[in-house]
Amino acid sequence: MQKAYIPAEAVERFHSKYQINPRTGCWEWTDALSSRGGYGRIKYRGEAHRAHRVSYMIHKGAIPDGMVVCHQCDNPACVNPDHLWLGTHMDNNQDMIKKGRGRYPGHQGEANPRATLTRRKVQQIIHRMMAGQNNKQIAQAFGVSHATISLVRRGKIWTDVPRPDHPAFSRYAALKAASKAAS
Repeated sequence: MQKAYIPAEAVERFHSKYQINPRTGCWEWTDALSSRGGYGRIKYRGEAHRAHRVSYMIHKGAIPDGMVVCHQCDNPACVNPDHLWLGTHMDNNQDMIKKGRGRYPGHQGEANPRATLTRRKVQQIIHRMMAGQNNKQIAQAFGVSHATISLVRRGKIWTDVPRPDHPAFSRYAALKAASKAAS
């Protein structure tokens, strides 16, 4: 757990390093920003820390191991504790996707510049699954990872390509239905 104690001089310095945006309510960091992502940075005790994490610790307390400080406002330079919440990396990624802030939002299937498969190949993969081939065999045949084939089988990617009512998919469909019913 990252301790919540921040030295008094660092707290005082922290409160001199942001300006409140009256339109958004964000406390926008005015000092050093990280080159990757634009997050505020503050130094104390000889170490650099992300300003939004420091804000969370000053105003809300310790950050448990494995948790990240997420922005409700999606402004990495914001240090307003009312805009910050704790979550896992997965929570943060799901929040990003839900808000359409992914690297290629709205680019599904072949429209995604990072896609390694085509719709036709996914259809062929589904046929191989129905023929009883395992994920490893299929992955080798298509030059992709086992994880990619698993995501196709479970209907997590290429969701627009229909999967027949077949035992190769029924276990995952039942789990997905049960999960949806529980939420």
